[in-house]
Amino acid sequence: MSPNQPRTREPILNLPAAITLCLLALVGIHAARLLLSEETDFTLIIDWAVIPARWSVAFGEFRPRRS
Repeated sequence: MSPNQPRTREPILNLPAAITLCLLALVGIHAARLLLSEETDFTLIIDWAVIPARWSVAFGEFRPRRS
């Protein structure tokens, strides 16, 4: 490299922009969850989490036994 050429900088994360944005979103969500009380965090997870058992009941794949 000659002294007249400016040095080029390498990116910190050599990832596609979509992956970087997803990573930042997940870190942001986790940081926001740390600010919540334990009860509020639990309620948030129960209300918004993907729980496969809910889908089984909602779409009729699961039939509880009747005694």
